[in-house]
Amino acid sequence: MTECLSDETTAAYVDGRLEEADRRAVETHLVHCDRCLEQVALLKRVMDQEAALAGLEIPDAVLARAEALIAERFGRRPAVMDLAVRIAGSLVDVLRTTGEILTPDPAPVPVRGRRRKGGCARVHKCVENHDLVVEVESRASRPVLRVLLNQAETRLPVHGVRVVLSRASDSETRFTDSETRFTERGLADFGPRDPGHYRIGIEDVGDVDIDIESS
Repeated sequence: MTECLSDETTAAYVDGRLEEADRRAVETHLVHCDRCLEQVALLKRVMDQEAALAGLEIPDAVLARAEALIAERFGRRPAVMDLAVRIAGSLVDVLRTTGEILTPDPAPVPVRGRRRKGGCARVHKCVENHDLVVEVESRASRPVLRVLLNQAETRLPVHGVRVVLSRASDSETRFTDSETRFTERGLADFGPRDPGHYRIGIEDVGDVDIDIESS
């Protein structure tokens, strides 16, 4: 495919309505065409994410370029992971995530719209050449937040990178809750936190938005 995408083709791709061969042709085009990729990125931004992307797996190369275009156009890096959990005693109920829950194997399992219960949920996301794992553990109904960061190719821990935990107040303004750097094991441990809406900002990587509910 050498010609730019029509509006109908762009919408069909984002909606997941293209046949396999057509989808592959569009994705090959998007890797090399910033103009069409920007249209896909903008359409994704204004459409409901869950409805628009249900059943559609967009390659990492396409997503990375789309995220870069959104960041350039809107002046900020989009969140790399959106996670919502409910804490009930020693159980962690995963309500929503844009990552993959890691089973004890630990083989990644797609979890859009699914739930998993246990004392600790580990969610994985590959972004900006990094493997990012977020752990949410329940301790007496209080969540413990941990973040692990490795290089995707070498799988070696990333250390020394600045990471900031902030929380939104009732007025939606954010304030810094904690700031640290990844240890030599690639770990940032924020310890027990109260339920609420948090953002973990990782320098040169992106943000992790976490909504924690209690029941």
